[in-house]
Parts: sequence; C-alpha cells; structure tokens
Amino acid sequence: YDTISDHFIFMIFFFFKQKTAYEMLRSLVGSEMCIRDRIQADLDAADKETDEGHWDYKLTQDGEEHGPFTTAQMADWATQGYFSSESPALVRMRDPRKPLDEIPFQPSTEVDFEAYADLMDL
Repeated sequence: YDTISDHFIFMIFFFFKQKTAYEMLRSLVGSEMCIRDRIQADLDAADKETDEGHWDYKLTQDGEEHGPFTTAQMADWATQGYFSSESPALVRMRDPRKPLDEIPFQPSTEVDFEAYADLMDL
C-alpha cells in the first residue's frame, strides 16, 4: 500500500466486513432453530400418518391407556378372546385428524376388529 488513504480504505473495509463471534453464533442459532422446527414438523406429520389404523385400549373407564396397537394385533387379540363379553375392554381407533382426547373409547364388544383389519389390507 502506497498511501495512508489506501490503508484507511483497507481498514474500513476490513472493519465493516468482519462479523463478531456473537453475530456468527446468533445466525447459527437461527439456522438451527429453523432446522429443528422443520424436523419437528416432519416428525409430527409422520406420527399422524402412523396413527391411522392404530388402536388404544384400557381395561376400565379410569384405567391406564395402552397403545397404539395395529388393527391386526387387535383382531388377533379379539380372536384369542381377550376382548370377550366376559372381559371387555374399552377401545378407540386413532384418527390422525383429531387429538386423542377428542376420540371416545367404546366397548370392545361393539367393534369388529377383523372387518377393520380387512379394510386396512385394501
């Protein structure tokens, strides 16, 4: 550099082009947040898709909820007598369009799991 003005211009350029560690960290955090949010949205969508055709059951009205289980599992258990009139359970079929707490349980004796299993195979 030949003159003081060249040094001055270089220093101004260098000064304004540098990012501080705080600025770099802040932009990384923003990027990470966007990635995290996108991944969470994808996971939520996948959870909703996998909820379709799945069931929960509980043994009593105030009992512990168990699930999710596939329609094939529920049909198999019904065939084995786990949901007979002597030992009925309460069941609900998950619907990815509704929150779980909005889907009511119904007596297992009122559900034809094999018919649902056949529908799910289509």
